[in-house]
Amino acid sequence: MWTDFISLLLILFAGISILPSALWAQSAANSGQIVGRVVDPSDAVVPGAEITVRNKNTNYQRISTTDEAGRYALLLVPLGPYEVSAKAEGFDQSIQEIEVTLGSSLAANFQLRLGARSEAVEVTEKASSLEPTRVPSKSILTDLQIHNLPSNGRRVLSFLLLTPTATRAVFSDQGCRGISISGQAGIYSKYNVDGGDYNSTFACGNRGRSETAPTYSLEALQEFQVVRNIFSTEFGRSTGGIVNMATKSGTNQFHGSALYLVRDGSLAAKDALDQQSLTRIHQFGGSLGGSLAKDRTFFFFAPEVQKASKPVQILFSVLDAQGVRNTPGAQALLSVAPEENFPAISDSQMVVNRLDHHFSDRNSLFGRFDFSRSVYSGLNANVLSTGPNINTVTNAARSSQTVYIDRSYTTMAQLTSVLSPRHVNELRFQFAREVRPKAVIGEGPNVTVRNAGTVIGSYGPKFATLGFNPVSYESSDNRYQLINNFSLIGGAHTAKLGLDFTRVNGSIFSNNGGFNGSYDFNTLADFLARRPRQYSQFTGTGSLGMTMDQLAVYAQEEWRV
Repeated sequence: MWTDFISLLLILFAGISILPSALWAQSAANSGQIVGRVVDPSDAVVPGAEITVRNKNTNYQRISTTDEAGRYALLLVPLGPYEVSAKAEGFDQSIQEIEVTLGSSLAANFQLRLGARSEAVEVTEKASSLEPTRVPSKSILTDLQIHNLPSNGRRVLSFLLLTPTATRAVFSDQGCRGISISGQAGIYSKYNVDGGDYNSTFACGNRGRSETAPTYSLEALQEFQVVRNIFSTEFGRSTGGIVNMATKSGTNQFHGSALYLVRDGSLAAKDALDQQSLTRIHQFGGSLGGSLAKDRTFFFFAPEVQKASKPVQILFSVLDAQGVRNTPGAQALLSVAPEENFPAISDSQMVVNRLDHHFSDRNSLFGRFDFSRSVYSGLNANVLSTGPNINTVTNAARSSQTVYIDRSYTTMAQLTSVLSPRHVNELRFQFAREVRPKAVIGEGPNVTVRNAGTVIGSYGPKFATLGFNPVSYESSDNRYQLINNFSLIGGAHTAKLGLDFTRVNGSIFSNNGGFNGSYDFNTLADFLARRPRQYSQFTGTGSLGMTMDQLAVYAQEEWRV
């Protein structure tokens, strides 16, 4: 099998190698590209002109030359502001400024003036950020927008909802709740960070996801890109939209930020039951980036913390509605499940670290390590009823609450090599681990008490069978991903060959207190007499391990007239 696979790769490489020499390709994972054409005052092409692009923040630069048709292309260009210069023998040098955004293909065209190259430099107006050679269906949120647009809770998913066709998928959508893009089910949306897979293995959305707490610092994000359809072949494995996120890198200048946000319950309106909607939410963090070695090595890190709580009142109001609060059965219930107030929490801590190093203008490397941890209390089996989303008043005793914990770790590295002016390779590796332990607050069996056909309340750890829901399992997974993209660069054509291999090792363990049984009583008198209407008990453990390998190979060519 592997012999056949290697033979197929060799055939694909050989096939692309004999394509016309005027080829170019691009990757939208965490970079953009600059393309253009150089002509003289009479609009005749200028072959052999030297094109230099220089990042104004890091002094990183790349050099190319125009082909026989006066065309050039520089791909896999890191994000940021650039100076693009063109010079040729017998012409004045010309310079333009351009801002490379995520997945962009920006045109910087030059019309050189006759003159001595060493005598004059012509600085033209800033190049257009439009992409006239493309009609993509995508949205980009830049660093400026990320810092100034409103975001409920500073969550990544809240920003995605600001883009066209992005909506919250319903919870019943394929058993999960993510972001629906262009009407596709939420489970079909795909998330990438710096080109690495960032999907949750056991739920929709990005890894480490919480409905009530941020799990990825917005201070660390340079750009969002939401591609709704007709995306590049390399971003396969999804029928929905593609969400690409790029992190910031350090620069030659030290720069940073600090934030503290607070929402106080005294400033919020009360709900329909005249209850306080939240106690207080604190969010604080910041970022710092700079240079360890000028023009060569850069660092960036961004920590962020949330501390949030909401007052929840446990109240068995049916006792008053039916006038049975002072009966022996009601008093027996209140003795084991007291009415009280308690805080529903939604806390998180996260940090994003990145290190960039330029070995030379031909080889550059960056590495990133992320960590996030979220802790939030929940009711019943609905992950949406957590933290501040819990109802203000509930008839579920504190002993039936669940504490959800999610820890996510990601390590990623990418090596970009300019093998020649026409050959560029991108090698990327990622290891990610997510652990979701679960702890119930109470002990003993789960008990539900009814009276006159109405549920009065419940206490004890929530009971669930082998059904796949957050109450019934804890899970973990390891994800290994290797990506290699090889590109041929030139003029009117594009060609690219790539490989994407992912291995996921996961496990699920189902045991949430079902060993202690679940009792359902029809009346308060039956509860007092210990005569349950129904009794259920879960025996054994629902333990499942899995290993899943995903291998994708692609080759693409594009020709523009």
